[in-house]
Amino acid sequence: MRDVLGHLVHLAESSQISMTRDILAFGGRPNRALQQIARREGASPAAELIERLRRGADGRFHVLGSPRAVALGEVLVHGEDALRPLGMSMAVQPSDAGHVLDVYRRIGPLVFRANRYQTVRLVATDD
Repeated sequence: MRDVLGHLVHLAESSQISMTRDILAFGGRPNRALQQIARREGASPAAELIERLRRGADGRFHVLGSPRAVALGEVLVHGEDALRPLGMSMAVQPSDAGHVLDVYRRIGPLVFRANRYQTVRLVATDD
């Protein structure tokens, strides 16, 4: 769970320049960079991670060339990842989740290597 918090802290504290520098430091491989950085940051005490995440929650994270919903998706997905083991969950607005899912579906093949999900259609059943 602390790796997840480490990942969110890194994103919250990063700028486009620092993120680019971090990725280049790991050979230009974003997934490897983010994984290693999450582990490094996650080694910090949980209380420190929580405080850093609170301080960095101004919403400045944005991956250059990506829709802003990607940053929201990081918070929604990894926030749930961090809270679930504690028996907690986030109160996510359906419109926020829908917007993130629409963007993820569009960019999925490029970013997440998710070609097989291009034809999936999500429909709410709890109207």
